[in-house]
Amino acid sequence: MNRPEAEQIAAAVSMIRPDWLQTSLLTLLGKHQQRPARDVMLALVWCAYDPATDSPGRINQPGPWWDVARLAGAESSHQPPKYAPPAPVVAASPERIREIRQQAAAEHARSIARAEP
Repeated sequence: MNRPEAEQIAAAVSMIRPDWLQTSLLTLLGKHQQRPARDVMLALVWCAYDPATDSPGRINQPGPWWDVARLAGAESSHQPPKYAPPAPVVAASPERIREIRQQAAAEHARSIARAEP
């Protein structure tokens, strides 16, 4: 993680937790500069949203916040189905429309005939 990445992470996390000062976050991030920025960001966001976290220094300890970073980089064995476009809709020909109308009219006439006493 480089300095600009650390500054962006500190700015983003301090928006989630305004009580965590950006300067303090930058100092903390300096201790994790060997880690990928994405992993540190995920760990800090986890801790920021965790009600049991009082300070960002919690990421200095092992915990599930580091597992989420590992899982985020893992390849998923479950892939969504490949998109298949739907079959094109073919408009009915004028002859087919006439046929459908004639069938509907005949069915309607039969239902009226059955309903009459």
